[in-house]
Amino acid sequence: RTKLDGPEEWDTDTLAREQREDPDVGDIAQWKIEGKERPAWQEISNRSPTFKGYWALWDSLAIENNLLKRVWETYRSAVHESTGRTPASVVFGAELRLPIDLISDRPKEEEGVDNYLSRLQDRLRLTHTEVRQKLKLESDRMKTRYDLRANTGGFQVGEKVWLYNPKRTKGKSPKLQKSWEGPYTVVTRLNDVVYRIQKNPQAKMKVVHIDRLTPYQEPHPNEGVT
Repeated sequence: RTKLDGPEEWDTDTLAREQREDPDVGDIAQWKIEGKERPAWQEISNRSPTFKGYWALWDSLAIENNLLKRVWETYRSAVHESTGRTPASVVFGAELRLPIDLISDRPKEEEGVDNYLSRLQDRLRLTHTEVRQKLKLESDRMKTRYDLRANTGGFQVGEKVWLYNPKRTKGKSPKLQKSWEGPYTVVTRLNDVVYRIQKNPQAKMKVVHIDRLTPYQEPHPNEGVT
């Protein structure tokens, strides 16, 4: 057990219990323990602002020693699907660098403070404009697909579908990377918008929201598949 300093004696078991009993943290921690994917916005839109804050940080949260923790380095340096940028580049105007980068990188020519600030402001302004545009496109895409499937009755058990599961590789254009996996088979319809799918009888089942599914076609008309 890890003892923590404070007015009372706390240990990891006590902290874990407090997290599980917390109305905002409890569900997030339990879903992480069970290895579930982040729920869609429609599933948590009625939750508290605090809960939505944790939901937004889903990719940077992890379970360690039975405790829900935030992994700062991974979160800040990972390219996020919705924005196409790392949080570090959006907030600081530059990517994070490791100590080894400071040793191996070629020294840059010195520049005045005014020039540096001017370039940083321009870079941040351009980045924020680009991110806002991408977020708007992503929001419109999700709404369109959600409305389409909701209005057509959803998927049936046994139906073949593609799963939207983009995987970004640093240094490679997102347009050249594959975002659709499949085909998967709908195993169970848990409710109007949540399904249990499976790629093959030996594969692990996935529970996903309808906005990540599209009817199976061969090949997918818009993007590459795996």
